[in-house]
Amino acid sequence: MTQTITIDFLVQAGLVLLGLWAFVKAVGEMIEAVTKRHDREQKWDEYAKNLDTEREKIYDKYDSRLEEIEKQIDKNHTENKEEITVLTKTLSAVLDGLIQQGCNGAVTEAKKNLDAFLMSRL
Repeated sequence: MTQTITIDFLVQAGLVLLGLWAFVKAVGEMIEAVTKRHDREQKWDEYAKNLDTEREKIYDKYDSRLEEIEKQIDKNHTENKEEITVLTKTLSAVLDGLIQQGCNGAVTEAKKNLDAFLMSRL
């Protein structure tokens, strides 16, 4: 029994092979597209993670710098308060000395104002 290969058989076999090739190609392109999307999503996830890490570093640096500034302000405030206290005591002593030497008028008024101010702060 011999079989003969006909043109119809060759055309049908060619169509089947062409269909298989097209199917394999389509599946390959879908796999490639899914892989590219997955890679892209991974890169975005990695980028977002790096962005969060950098943001945290900036926040930490900002917080530590802000803390340093607050400490400096507190230190300056304490130093200024001490300086003002010394200057106020000195001014009071000078005014007392002037009053003891007989100065009155503006000196006496300045001493009363200073004493009133200091009493209001207690």
